[in-house]
Amino acid sequence: MDDPTLWLGLCYGTGVLVGLLTLYERWPARAVIAALWPVGPLAFVVVILVLLGVGGIAAVWTSAASLTGTSGKAS
Repeated sequence: MDDPTLWLGLCYGTGVLVGLLTLYERWPARAVIAALWPVGPLAFVVVILVLLGVGGIAAVWTSAASLTGTSGKAS
């Protein structure tokens, strides 16, 4: 049980089973929701990575502007 893909597969399968059995929607909607539930955490990770990247660029840009004494605006 040291294989991470096995753990991910078990987690995904458990989520699909819980989604299929506990949702109050009709069966086609249950199947779609159960199959797509991992998209939420993936979207969270993507948003955090984008925010960290933009924050890093902004930090470099503002520190460079403070070192040169400019505000970054065109005159």
